[in-house]
Amino acid sequence: MILVASIIVISKFVICSLITRSFGYSLKTLLLVGAGLTQVGEFSFVIGQAGLETGVISGNLYSLILSSAILTILFTPIAFKLAELTYNWLSTSKRLAPLAQFGSDKALIDVKETLSNHVVICGHGRTGSNLANILQQYDLPYIVIEMNPQIISELRAQGVPCIYGDAGSARILSMAHIDKARVLALTCPDPMAEMTATTYAREVNPDIDIIARSPEEAVAERLRGLGVSEIVEPAFEASLEFVRHTLSYYKVNTLEIEGIACPFLKKREG
Repeated sequence: MILVASIIVISKFVICSLITRSFGYSLKTLLLVGAGLTQVGEFSFVIGQAGLETGVISGNLYSLILSSAILTILFTPIAFKLAELTYNWLSTSKRLAPLAQFGSDKALIDVKETLSNHVVICGHGRTGSNLANILQQYDLPYIVIEMNPQIISELRAQGVPCIYGDAGSARILSMAHIDKARVLALTCPDPMAEMTATTYAREVNPDIDIIARSPEEAVAERLRGLGVSEIVEPAFEASLEFVRHTLSYYKVNTLEIEGIACPFLKKREG
């Protein structure tokens, strides 16, 4: 039973990872997709039950299918954790770090060696793209680090300096000339990548200004401890906006509203 479950997990991991790789995704995405699809789908229970009732499969085979499926489902959370640990180990290992970023160089476009005093934007979702658009309007230099190949293709078509890879990789950050940057904007929703990027950025560029987003207070505290200059907490910022909007509707003046918000801001900043 364990042998069968192991064969299923390994086979599905390899197949799903290779398919993911064929679409140009990075090793991190490859590992996570492979880990997430290792389990046998719950629909196999229905198929197995139908096969048992029609006499296509025996009771022993049905039990084997059922038990193997349950084992793979139970193993999935462990597989996710192992995938994350494996990638982090590869990324931080001096000898094996290149393996963690295979396929990234081809998506590096026009990153000038003279690039300096720029903003490194990690993640080009709604937050990152808005920041990039404003920087472009003010003709301020920036470079984007993004893990979505489709977004990278769009940025390349627009002539935007960008790197395909993980923001938590020291190698990718070095390509973005993080040692000469003025601001590191961590807009990607990946706490582990944010922490790793912050640690490396502070190591090679102590004066860099780092701004990061965090959905959780516990993560925000860890980021502050690592040296992040400013934390943007979406839920907290949204709550303040609700307060501002509601009080404005009741004709409370702007200065008074800001005075109400200040204690909350000071409390958050500690």
